[in-house]
Order: sequence, then structure tokens, then C-alpha cells
Amino acid sequence: MAIDIASLADMISIPGVAYAQVTTEDQVTQFAQTAASGYGFCDEGLPIFQQIAAGGCLPPSPEAPYHLAYLDGRPVATCVTCLYSGVAGLYIISTIPEARGRGIGGQITRYALLNARSLGYRVGVLQASAMGFPVYRRLGFEQYATYHEYSWPPTAGGHA
Repeated sequence: MAIDIASLADMISIPGVAYAQVTTEDQVTQFAQTAASGYGFCDEGLPIFQQIAAGGCLPPSPEAPYHLAYLDGRPVATCVTCLYSGVAGLYIISTIPEARGRGIGGQITRYALLNARSLGYRVGVLQASAMGFPVYRRLGFEQYATYHEYSWPPTAGGHA
């Protein structure tokens, strides 16, 4: 999916929600735990995911900002922006299950895109899950391609 960032409306205020770029080790931990919860990762994968996240956002990079959304001070949503060749690619957009349905996932996406727009970027792209697709359409994203993803379910022991 893609969007012309110039056409994106300003932020919509959600009571109790604040946004921040990940800049500290504590925020890396929050980012990893929040994304893992949002995606339903197993506990065993969290340390590896946290290590990958730390490598990507510490020290903070203007080309790949990691973002967190907080609801009443608690981290509830994530988004990473990769800025390259005039395009803002969005990744790891997630919202923890108990915070879904409040517009926070859409707003952290908007927050990341508006940040990219302030840096001169005009195009935003992402791959949408079935859950995220309607959120991104409401923001103004258009679908330009589809793909099929195949995966194996975990075995009884939890490992594929």
C-alpha cells in the first residue's frame, strides 16, 4: 500500500495518548515488549527481537526512527520508519490487544508519516495485514499490489 504524505491530515488527539521516538535502552525494551505483544510473539523470541531492535535504533538514526505510543504512560503501540530514496517505509506497526479499537495504531502510523513529511518525504509505503488493511485505507493508503504469505503452524512443543 502507498500514500501521498502531502495529502495526509494532521494528528487526531486521543485522550491519554502520547508519542515518542525510541532513544534509550528502556524504550528499546518497551518497544520490543510492545511489538512482541502486538504480534503475539512467543516469550522465547523476545530477547532476540529486543537485540535486533536495539541494533536498529541505538544510537537513534534519522533514517530509521523507531516510535512508541503511550496510553496513560504505558507503551501500547509501535512503528518503525525506514527513510530512503524519498520513500518512507513503515514496519513493525503493532498495537497490544487490550489497546486495539481506539485509533492508536492509525495515529502512530500518522505520527511516523508526518515526521517523514517534515523531513521532505512525499511517499509512504507499507505491507498491510488483514487486521491493519482497513486502518490504512482510512488514513488514505491505496493498494497497488497483493502477495501471498505461507507459514507453518508451530508444533506441539512451540517450535516450527
